[in-house]
Formats: sequence, structure tokens, C-alpha cells
Amino acid sequence: MKTKIKKYSDLIKPLIILFDIIFINLILYYFSSKESLALHLSVYCTILWLTTSYFTKFYNVYRYTHVLRILSLLGGQFFIFILAFFAYFSIFKEGEVISKQSNIVYFILLGISITKFFSFFLLKIYRSSGKNFRTVIVIGDSNSAQEIVSVFNEEQYLGYRFRGYFSDNEKLLKERSGNINEGLIFSRENNIDEIYCEVNSVDPPQLKEIIDFSKENKIEFRLIPENKAIYSKNFTKEYFGTIPILKPKRKTYDAIVLAVAHDEFKSIPIDKIKEFGKDNHIIYDIKYLFKSGQTDGRL
Repeated sequence: MKTKIKKYSDLIKPLIILFDIIFINLILYYFSSKESLALHLSVYCTILWLTTSYFTKFYNVYRYTHVLRILSLLGGQFFIFILAFFAYFSIFKEGEVISKQSNIVYFILLGISITKFFSFFLLKIYRSSGKNFRTVIVIGDSNSAQEIVSVFNEEQYLGYRFRGYFSDNEKLLKERSGNINEGLIFSRENNIDEIYCEVNSVDPPQLKEIIDFSKENKIEFRLIPENKAIYSKNFTKEYFGTIPILKPKRKTYDAIVLAVAHDEFKSIPIDKIKEFGKDNHIIYDIKYLFKSGQTDGRL
């Protein structure tokens, strides 16, 4: 297996977080009494900001994120932060230490918002120039697969480089670069970053093989749905324009019933299956796939 080329996209998010924390503390320092800087307020706001951003997913902004999503993230983050910020002064009676709480909130809100949009659009411009790109292949031959490829090719600011279609159906797709197995080999040899698989173009054993291959080679895997009926709260939906991409959620199900004895299920460790259940879920093993102590019930 070839070593994947090191890329630095993972550094963008930590750097933005670090900048925001420094900016917040500079604002606190500027408006604090210079004789009595409230260090505990600085620690409080830092922890508050990081905790709030974790639950609001404030920094979960991706190359395909819509600008309206940015506005939503800003609204949710500031709503919680401002409430907790003013609660600090009510609880600890620190009005004498900092008397310009409204100014602090205003400049934090203004500065973080400007930074958020500036970094968002700056990265789009940077990616449009051909930098910070992700290489992708598509497995499948449906209209949905072709639509996602159109997005990759036309929306240059997203920073994707499409490397080819791969499908076992030779008739439906003239533009195909090879069959599915050839696509996996191509991905490994060319350091592909992401594989998009149209769910109706592969059978369950192939799907499992592709998922296992992606994990082994540290390639991100995404499903392209063809039938809108499979959309549900049990999937995380990401959008490329109006095209949805699905990822199954973890900790979603109250009960898991193993009702078929396919070899694909037998090869999945029980711990992996349990990841899809909630904390108090139950697993009912009708087909005796696992030992009795590993599940909650059997026929």
C-alpha cells in the first residue's frame, strides 16, 4: 500500500479556533480594568466558547457548506455564548471588574463574524486557484452519480478533482474509466482522497468490500442515494448544492434485529454493530450469528 501524501487541510480548523480564542481574550483584556484583569473571566470565556462550539458544531464548516449554514452556526453559537456570558456577571457579581459587557459582546460578535466569512470565502478563492484540492472517484452509473460529478467539475471553488467513473456496467456509462475493482486499485495507486459510491450500483458484498478498502487505505467514503425514500433521520445528510450525500449515524437505534444470516453480517464484529445502537439499545439475534452472551436475546 502506498503512503498517502501528507496534506495540511487538517490544520485549517485548529488555526481558526486558535485565532478566535486569542481574539476573544484580546477583547477581554482591552475592556478590562488594567489594574485588575479578571483572569478567571478569561478562563471562563475560553472554556465557554470551546464548549459551546463543540455542541453547536460551530467549526464544522466544510468546502461544500452553504453560506446560509454559516449564518445558522453564527446565530446558534452567539445565542448560547451571550446568555452564558451575562450569566457570569449575575452569578459572580463582577460588574466592578468589567463595566463594559455590552461592548465586549458587540466586538466579539463583530470580529468573529467577519473572521468566519473572511476565512470561508478566502478558502473558496484559494481552492479556485487549484490549491487545497481533494481527489475523488465515483463508483456508479446513475443520474445522481453523474450529477455529483458535474458539481465536482463545474464548481471549482469546492476544490475537488474528479479522477474517473468506475462501474461494472459497460453499457450504461460510456465515460467509465474501468470496473469497480480497477477503481479500487486506481484509488490506492493514485492517493485518492474520497470515494463516492452510488448505492444502487453495487450489491451488499461489493459495498462491504469498498467500505473495508476505504478504511484500510484511509480514504473517505460517501454514499450517493438514488431513491429519495431512503432519506431518514437515521442518516446524516451533506449537500453539494442540491445533491444529497448520506452517511449513517451512530447511536441511532433503540433495537437491532439480526434477521438474516448473510456472510457479510458474520464478518462484522459485534462491537461495530453495537455502534449503531443507543446507549440502552438491545440486540436480538434471530439467526444465531453471535454467541449468546454477546446479544440480548435469541430464538
